[in-house]
Amino acid sequence: MSDDQPVAVVTGGNRGIGREVASQLADHGFTVLLGSRDRVKGEQVARQLDASGAAVHACRIDVTDQSSVEEAASWVRQRFGQGVVRRTGERLTYRAADV
Repeated sequence: MSDDQPVAVVTGGNRGIGREVASQLADHGFTVLLGSRDRVKGEQVARQLDASGAAVHACRIDVTDQSSVEEAASWVRQRFGQGVVRRTGERLTYRAADV
């Protein structure tokens, strides 16, 4: 991932609309953090969408569980650097911190 490559957190990314959004974002140059309540299912879809493993990464998250959201935010910060992960209703946003 380059410093200027955008990062998108997609919840519900292992199926349906979320999966399609994740696929299209990856196709448009985003690093995609594919959120799924079931990590194994998320990892399977991440591999299907990105065989090289460079652009799509599975992340376990349940947006109805605050502790799950906090764990996912911590994982994102550890793996992709300091940033801001916000939960707004059922939408998460991630913005790299200004350096």
